[in-house]
Amino acid sequence: MSSPGDGHPDHGIQYEYFTLPDHPHTDPLTRAVARCYQLVYGNDDAWQEGMWCPACTSRQQASGIRGEVKWSFRAAPAYCPTCGAAPVERWPIEQIIGDMETELVRSGAVCVIARRPQSLEVIGGTWGFVATPHDLEEHLHFVGLANMLGARFPQVPVFAYQDEIFVLTEHQGRKHGRALYEHRHRHFVRLPESPRWYAMRTKRSPPSKSYRWFTRPEWGYEGVAEYRDADDRVVLAQRLDAVPVDAEP
Repeated sequence: MSSPGDGHPDHGIQYEYFTLPDHPHTDPLTRAVARCYQLVYGNDDAWQEGMWCPACTSRQQASGIRGEVKWSFRAAPAYCPTCGAAPVERWPIEQIIGDMETELVRSGAVCVIARRPQSLEVIGGTWGFVATPHDLEEHLHFVGLANMLGARFPQVPVFAYQDEIFVLTEHQGRKHGRALYEHRHRHFVRLPESPRWYAMRTKRSPPSKSYRWFTRPEWGYEGVAEYRDADDRVVLAQRLDAVPVDAEP
């Protein structure tokens, strides 16, 4: 997951709200969005979710060892060094689109993409939705999360969940992440019953770009729950009115 980012503008890129078409699996633009997502996570040094060995992962987890046997696209071997099987994509395009079909029909859902005008050159995107604590516990496969959020935020019935934000490596540092965040933020604050708090899941160690960025004092996201898993994933939260983003264009 990329961070909002500082840096120089990247001229010729436009940001637009994206709605899934009736047949997303055969839609070229939807596939381009999914491919961009796949490349970002597949080449990210923290997540390394390009290729993986499902067989070795299953055996490893059955023996009580947490985590997955996976590699970035750049570092993936032709054959798994343990079992000799050919690694497969960790996030196939069809699976990504299937996840989008599920997540972009949720309450208050929004998706924003960055691309060259009138082209299939998608360089980044973000999406999220409005969710109750119980929705988040189910979506994040985090048993007990609803109770944790309820105890920490007793008067907060719903959160604006930041599901994904990503920018291709070669376009990072040019403020695309921040622009995508701002467009998504404006959607949430303009909802008839706007959520008051953001929630997001990210990776603490080694820290993902989003963890490093959003826990900076400027953004002020704080950890509210931790998985205690091999990826050291955590859930962060922050008030919508506390983020350093102008709600108006």
